[in-house]
Amino acid sequence: MSLMLFLPGLTFPLTTWAFAPYWIMLDAKKKNINIDSEKISIYHLDLNQKINNSNPEKNFILDKQGEVITVVY
Repeated sequence: MSLMLFLPGLTFPLTTWAFAPYWIMLDAKKKNINIDSEKISIYHLDLNQKINNSNPEKNFILDKQGEVITVVY
């Protein structure tokens, strides 16, 4: 499943941003599948699960319940 957001009056360059659960990202890595996106938000972690974020400029770890994402443009 994918989600695309369309913003009326969009006048700035659109960045591709994927939202994926941790287990899908893990499976993609094991199968050597590249996620073609400029930014990736990884969610659906176990309560005390900690993961290594090797690329914090691209990967956003959503590990806090009720976390709000702010998009600045």
